[in-house]
Amino acid sequence: MKHLLVEVVEVKGRCIAGYNVGDKFEINRNVSLFGDKLCYFAISSIMPAILALQLGNEPKEIGFSKEKGVAYLQCSDPGEPLTPGGTVVFKISDKFS
Repeated sequence: MKHLLVEVVEVKGRCIAGYNVGDKFEINRNVSLFGDKLCYFAISSIMPAILALQLGNEPKEIGFSKEKGVAYLQCSDPGEPLTPGGTVVFKISDKFS
């Protein structure tokens, strides 16, 4: 299984978990999460891509990106006017590629 790096690339509105552009966390080969901020909404939203990427699937070929080697997903918080939060876009890549 691959060691993945997850980076915040965009915040639309205000993230209630406190994510800012440039924040990162890791998902290691044992599917353990490491980072200062871990949000349930974020993790549940990126979960479909995690196993596929850890097993070596190309994100572009399975619809997670237009670029080779990285996936882009966003959290499920719709933000204003429906919630006080906002949507965060994540870039997921193999940490060692």
